[in-house]
Amino acid sequence: MKGNIYDKELVKVAQIRAATKKDLPAIAKLKLCIFKEAYWTHLLVEDAEAQFLGHYQQLYHQEAAQHFLIEVAGEAVACAGAFLKDDMPFCFFQKPFYGFIGDVYTKPEHRKQGYA
Repeated sequence: MKGNIYDKELVKVAQIRAATKKDLPAIAKLKLCIFKEAYWTHLLVEDAEAQFLGHYQQLYHQEAAQHFLIEVAGEAVACAGAFLKDDMPFCFFQKPFYGFIGDVYTKPEHRKQGYA
């Protein structure tokens, strides 16, 4: 199937991998794209991208987050994140955390390629 991530030709182009701390600036940019595409940037603080980056750095330091990236020609074109959360009311449970999936995004020009 053309466009499917499993297509032999596409696999050579699109690479899926776990993100590292070095990837956090690219992930922060993709996070900002989510807000831009939803027309929600007016809700964000002026330095939102820097704030996203700082928050992700803290989460990665605490080992409370992990993102996965799809790269094409070395450029991050899609991501998905997994987070451990411990907010109310879960902080009072015997195991005081839960998993959360977020930051799921693909740049518009890379959609319909079978990445999701």
